[in-house]
Amino acid sequence: MTHKISINIAYVLLNHQLIDSEDLVYAAHYIECNILKTIAITLTFLISFLTDSFPGLILFFVFYASIRKYAGGFHCKSQVGCTILSVLSLIIVSLTKTIVLGAFGIVSLMLSITFILIKGATNHPNLELDLQELIVAKRRARLVAILELSVIIFAYMLNVRSDYIAYMIIGIEINAISIIVSIITRQEVKAE
Repeated sequence: MTHKISINIAYVLLNHQLIDSEDLVYAAHYIECNILKTIAITLTFLISFLTDSFPGLILFFVFYASIRKYAGGFHCKSQVGCTILSVLSLIIVSLTKTIVLGAFGIVSLMLSITFILIKGATNHPNLELDLQELIVAKRRARLVAILELSVIIFAYMLNVRSDYIAYMIIGIEINAISIIVSIITRQEVKAE
């Protein structure tokens, strides 16, 4: 459905001479991605308000996106799949925040941090990083993981609300899971 809408919008832009005919496919793809991102963001806000977790989900996004930017991880085959998986992840995050604060959560955080420190980053076909770029990405992912762990420790020491700390922890854990899934599904490519 979003694909049809994006194509129609692209044709409107073409008919009004706002884009060239050779840019039609690119424009439709760009529009579809933005429609799906808008849907995901809207659903995120809705979920966060329904679960009374807006500040926590912001913390989750910051922690998740900071490592994901460098570490990579699993990618869905379509933007629709990505949107659905993202929304499901947010629902899971909202439902599991209390589990993360127990001994299981601390152990899974330490395993996640350890894995990210060992692996660093995964190279995805959409990125196709060369060896030097991959080394830099690994170094940055490790640095961000250490910084995020430090923030969690300081937040704990400052008695920050435990559910906020849980959202931070889950952001790191989902990154580690995403990297593992990308390896298992053989999405990782070797850098040259």
